[in-house]
Amino acid sequence: MIRTKPVQKKDSTMKIKITSVETRTSEKAGEYTVGKADVLKANGDVLPGKTFMAFGKPREATKGFLRAGRTVTVRAMFKNNTVMVLGQDPAKVKAKAEKAAAKAA
Repeated sequence: MIRTKPVQKKDSTMKIKITSVETRTSEKAGEYTVGKADVLKANGDVLPGKTFMAFGKPREATKGFLRAGRTVTVRAMFKNNTVMVLGQDPAKVKAKAEKAAAKAA
């Protein structure tokens, strides 16, 4: 097996274009989301066909958000060439919360 260097070491926001998504269940992880996506880098490069996964609380926070055909910005990190989704883009979550608070006031 050829080892490749991870694209990044810490979590950050990244834009992904989801091509397929499904929910699976395992004894150890329970329900989790897995799929394929193209990672759209800020400089315009595309990393095609990357596997992405979301487990536990990040999965619960993004399960309706991660749908095939969508281009979304997520908080994520690469782990062994797999995109591990950690949640939605924090800036968008904050803006959404502020909008809801303003609407309630």
